[in-house]
Formats: sequence, C-alpha cells, structure tokens
Amino acid sequence: MRSGDEIRDTLKYYGFLGSMAGYMVKTQLRKGTLLETIRLTVKNRALTVAKAFLLGDIQEEKARKNGDRTYLRYKDMKFSYREMDENSNRVANGLISVGVRPPQGVAIMMRNCPRFLDAFYATQKTGMYAVPVNVSLKGDQLVHTLENSEASAMVIDHKSWEAFQAVRDRLPRIEQVVLDMSEAPDDFEPGGDFMDMDSFYGPEVPTTRPAERPVRGEVAVLMYTSGTTGLPKGTVWKYGDTRIEMIGMLAHYAFTEDDNLFTCAPLFHANALFISGLTAMYADAQFSISQKFSARGLLDELIEYEATSFNAMGSLMEIVMMQPPSEKDRQHRVRLVMAAALTPETWKKFEDRYGIKLWNAYGAVDSGNGIIINAGTAPPGSLGRPMGVKCRVVKEDGGIAAPGEQGELQMYLGKSRPVEYFRNDEATEEKVVDGWVRTGDIVMKDRCGNYYFMGRDIERMRRRGENITCFDVEKEIMAFEAVEEVAVYGVPSELGEDEVMAAVVPREGMSVEPVELVEFLGDRLAAFQMPRFVRLMDELPKTEIWKVKKKELQQEGVTGDTWDMTKDGVRHDSSQ
Repeated sequence: MRSGDEIRDTLKYYGFLGSMAGYMVKTQLRKGTLLETIRLTVKNRALTVAKAFLLGDIQEEKARKNGDRTYLRYKDMKFSYREMDENSNRVANGLISVGVRPPQGVAIMMRNCPRFLDAFYATQKTGMYAVPVNVSLKGDQLVHTLENSEASAMVIDHKSWEAFQAVRDRLPRIEQVVLDMSEAPDDFEPGGDFMDMDSFYGPEVPTTRPAERPVRGEVAVLMYTSGTTGLPKGTVWKYGDTRIEMIGMLAHYAFTEDDNLFTCAPLFHANALFISGLTAMYADAQFSISQKFSARGLLDELIEYEATSFNAMGSLMEIVMMQPPSEKDRQHRVRLVMAAALTPETWKKFEDRYGIKLWNAYGAVDSGNGIIINAGTAPPGSLGRPMGVKCRVVKEDGGIAAPGEQGELQMYLGKSRPVEYFRNDEATEEKVVDGWVRTGDIVMKDRCGNYYFMGRDIERMRRRGENITCFDVEKEIMAFEAVEEVAVYGVPSELGEDEVMAAVVPREGMSVEPVELVEFLGDRLAAFQMPRFVRLMDELPKTEIWKVKKKELQQEGVTGDTWDMTKDGVRHDSSQ
C-alpha cells in the first residue's frame, strides 16, 4: 500500500503532465496541426510534433511581441528582444555577403557573449547549421570537431584565435573566418586572413531578415558531446525538432515574463543555449549570462543580475555548498534551481540554507527528446518520472531490473531515427536499438516509478565478482570530514576485473590520511567496495560544465604518488 507522500507525489505528477499536455494541445490547435501531431505520434510510437517551431521564427515572433523589453543581460549591458532580432539579422546578412550559404555549417567558437547568440540565431534564420565548439579544444580534438562537422565557416573570438591558428592549415573545409575582437585587449594583433565581425554591425548592413529560409528536416545544429568517454560526437538537431516545443512546454509551466534566468554555463552547451536561453525567450523573460563560474562570486552575480532562476550541472551544487555561510545566502531573488543528479542530503541542505526551491531533471544532448523530471512531483533526490517517453532499466544480463535494482536507463523514442550522430552511422546504431536509446547512465527505479541517478557506465566496476557503483563509494567518502571532493573509478587489477581507486581533494586547511580514511570507511562499505588505491590531489580535472573527467583519471592509472592499501601494510577485510 502506498504512503500518503507517495499518493501526493503521484497526483502532483499527473497534474504536471496535464498542464504540459494542455499547453501542447492549445499550441497545436493554434497552428492547426493537432491532428497531424497525433497521427505522427501514433505512427512513430513517441511524441512527434508536426511543424514544430523553428528557432529563428521564435526569435522573430518574440521580437514583435516584446519589442524594447530586455531579453539579454551581459555585464553592464542590456539588449532588448528587438535588438537581439536585428543583430542576428545583421550577422545573417553579413555571412551571406561573404559567401556563406545554406545549408553550409558555421562553427561558433566563442565565450559567452551577446555575439555568440547573434551568430547562432543568424544560422537558424537562414537554413545554415550551427556548430557550437567547446572553447577549451586544441590540437587534434579541435581538428576532429571542425573536420567532422564539415563546417565551411567559422565565427571565433580573440581568446580562441591562437588555438585555431595553430591548426588552421589542417582545416581545408574552413573557407571563411569571422573574428570577434570586440572584447580583445588593445595589444591583440591577430595574424592570418579573417573578416572583422564589427563590419557586420555597420549602418550599411540590413537589419531585416534575409530571404533565405530553413528547410524542415535539414540539419539545424550539431551539439557535440563532451568527449569524456571518447572523441566528441556531433548530435544532430534538425529544423522542426520536437525538442524545441518540449522546451516551450517547460517554459510555460515554470516561468513568467517576470523571471530572469541566469547561466554561467558555456553557450556551446545545450543546457545554457536551450534550457536557459530558449526557455527565457519562450517565457518572454530575461536571460543573463556570465562568462565563468565562480563559487565565491556566484551569489554576487545572482544578486547583481536580479536572477530568479539558474541551472546547476555536474558538481556545481556541491561546490557552492562548500562555501562558508554568508549573509548573502538569502539576499537574492532566486526562487527556482533546476539541477541534476542531486542526493537527498544535498537537496535538503541547499533548500534550507538558500531558501530556494529545487527541481531535479535528466536529459542529455544525445538522448533525443527523452526527459525525466522532478518538478516537486517526487521525493527529494529523485530524478522524477518520464515526461512523454517510455523508459526501462536494463541489467547487465539484458533482463529488466526490478524496483530497487540498478541498470542502464533506456528510453523508447520511436520508430523514426530519434538520435543521430553526424556522419557516424556506427555510433548511431550502437546508441539506438529498435527505437530504444541506450543512455549509458545507471539508474534505479522505485516502486512508484521514480528514477534515481546512480552514475554512468564508467561509474561502475566489477571486483571480486561483485558489482560496484562509484556513486555509492563516493557518498561514503564524502562523509569523511576532511574530504572536499572525490572521484571513484576502476583501474585494472592483477587478478583481472577492477581495483577501486579514489582521487581525493582535501578541504582547505585540512589533510587526508589514507589510513584514517580507510578505517573510517570500515563500518560504511562492504569489503569489496573498499578503495585499494587513494590518490590525493589539489583539484579534480573537470569539463567546462563541471563534470569530473574520470576517463582521464583512469588513463593516468596508479600514479607514483598513489597510496596502495596492500603495499603500505594496511590490513583490512577488503584486502583479504
């Protein structure tokens, strides 16, 4: 029999779905596409929106509606909906004037700034496709992304210029390069051929939308994976993608025109570009961007921008919670944070300290339109339940996991090609099997249908014939007072299978003695879960969205400064 809390959560969940469905029906009726959407959804056996909104059209429509109301805030600058629309038209006309034509690809390698959005929406208004590029890429990885994307033009900022110039002779596809020097220092002297982006903003450049238009079904955006488990792969978003309308549903439910969505995540990531930026646009709200995350400075920025919401990815929440309590903890206007993979403990502590409501959600750039969300509709720490998609949890032996058992999350996204990697059929076929998208993420489902994130494939290992989830070990190590951060991963064992290794960052002013840590864990972990190796580090390697690069740590393996339980003479049940 279900408890009162479980019944209340279930009612909230169906109320949430009802609101989403009501908005979708209303939108489809207004467009005259409801019957076609129903037909396509039945045919594909997954939500498929007929004639889904196009990004360039959305910006244009919102400019007509909101005019001089502020859309974007950046540093001490504000840009209205009308200005953003006109500026993207300027860049679109500028690109066409130098020979870039649809359906060619335009790579955008820029830090967060208004001109990134100008370049992005310029492509979406004309039928070109955008390729947001990770600004940390260099050398072979940068060449791989640009060559794989087949982009023929590049819009780049001054900070990325050196990395691009170092490999430019290896990029024969790139024919036009547009350099943004609007924030460059006075002594910046670029070499090589380029077009100054300032010329796109001259009075002679039209502010009206070009005649070229997108074609539904053609490539609109290539969002590259982070590359934490291999070379980055370009996930295809097409013109008329259902995901665009699903973001609209979320915006309708969660936000109003009085909101201000803040992000310090990079715009080359889908979370900042779509889940924050597009959501704000759908809601007729404001969108505030910062170039870099600072744990100490986050509250100051939230207060300065008068933000009402922000998204938290990777380990951002844990990093923020490590800051000492301050009177500023309650001086902000933030009312909602959308997070991912939070533990119940962190959830409660964050809400109590900052007075902010938390939502938890799951989605990935290469998981199609599959979304799992806890909009206050499930227990704290849960990802919640699926939104318009069928999910299952598959064990290593291929069987379906029972409630409480862990396995890979798989989402059924229909008979059409729900996920596609650009020019990589092999990876696409591995990702999607009979309509089921293999996420590579390990989850657990409770008896009410709520999902809990347990980690990625790399987050589990096998030792002494037993399966280990890294998350379970990390949670116990984090309970050790002197530990600030930890990453647990498997390294090869002399006996086959894996050995457990933990990379540990001590708290400032404190030290971690591996022997004391192992003794502390003795009553918390099973013998087979106990770390054999402990590596003390000043910081963990992370991506630009604060995900720990565990693949990199695995490749480094057992380093010379790693403590080994067996070689240091420590006897514990786990070493028996």
